[in-house]
Amino acid sequence: MASPKASKAKEAKPQPRLDPRIRAIAERVRDHLQTLYGSSVRQVLVYGDYARGLAGPDTVLDVAAVVDDTLIPRDVERTLEDLLFEALLEDHELVSAVVLHEEMYRDYRSPLVMRLKEEGVEV
Repeated sequence: MASPKASKAKEAKPQPRLDPRIRAIAERVRDHLQTLYGSSVRQVLVYGDYARGLAGPDTVLDVAAVVDDTLIPRDVERTLEDLLFEALLEDHELVSAVVLHEEMYRDYRSPLVMRLKEEGVEV
């Protein structure tokens, strides 16, 4: 018989609902990347305080993109610079973006990857 702790770990926890304004910004990031890279973009996630439902007036919007190994993460991040600057000017939202390979997201156990898996909200 599985312990109560083990069965709780397997239960899917409900993800917080993202504020529509924040979701729209994250979706712009996703759409931009999908337009440039198509199916090489595997996932776009919001993580951090917005994903945890703890955002305040000075919270940074943390976004992560998971891409296949045909792309170079730093090059993908550079393509986001203008879009993120627009979000700051037009939406008054500071956005931090990180891009990582699918293999890293799947196999690594770094603090960042563990946070993304634990709290990431897919857009």
